[in-house]
Amino acid sequence: FPYTTLFRDRKSVVKGKSVEELVIINEIKKDKTLSLNELQHNIKIHNINISKSTLNNALHKNNFIYGKPSIKPILTENQKIKRLEWAHKYLNLDWQKVIYSDESTICKGLNGRYRWIDKNINDVELTTKHPLKRHCWGCINFNFSDIFIFDGIMDADMYLSILNNNLLKHYEDSLFFQHDNDPKHTAKKVVNWLTNLEIQFIDWPSNSPDLNPIENIWNIHKQKISKIKTKTTEEFETCIKNSWNSIDMSIIRSVINSMPHRLEELIKNNG
Repeated sequence: FPYTTLFRDRKSVVKGKSVEELVIINEIKKDKTLSLNELQHNIKIHNINISKSTLNNALHKNNFIYGKPSIKPILTENQKIKRLEWAHKYLNLDWQKVIYSDESTICKGLNGRYRWIDKNINDVELTTKHPLKRHCWGCINFNFSDIFIFDGIMDADMYLSILNNNLLKHYEDSLFFQHDNDPKHTAKKVVNWLTNLEIQFIDWPSNSPDLNPIENIWNIHKQKISKIKTKTTEEFETCIKNSWNSIDMSIIRSVINSMPHRLEELIKNNG
């Protein structure tokens, strides 16, 4: 039943909102994952035909933004100094020759999908207490990417096993290996293993996930997973692998090519 027929005057205002705005807000509240194209299609059944730019303006006017909260680490003054020193040290590094690595946990149904967020309320998503989840190690380079699913709590021994089986098949003498300074990464046995195999690795400043381009790829990966329904653990794991492998290399190369800009911004902001 078209909302607009409830009002004699299409320009009627309810609590400062036009009829069109009320319809738009109602549709978004029913499904906050709608794209502007989908929203534009949905409101046509209510005899409303407006452009996507007008839709976007109406949503922003009513305190809706599209996205998810950005993550920015809280840095100590010492960490800022170390980040600044690190940026100057690696300012001229060829970042296309780096293998970026990281671990992430993928939770079924809880992967930070993009949607419209109503800033007028405490707009959160409820979760189950123990969702299905899988731990993953991933790496990206200008010419390749890889992902490995593992069980249990990772320690230095498990980490070495993952590197032995997943890093060595990609590593070449011209490349550099990157991982953060998590204790299992900096354990003596891991450092010795890297050194003995003559793997070039770069140090990484503390509390700096914002500098690692693989974080952008994890976000894209989780967005893809959030749109796919799976029933079994096996389906979920297959989804994790397939979603990772479906990320186009042009996207990976783009985030890697952002590294010089990241360092320039870090230096500009003094850490």
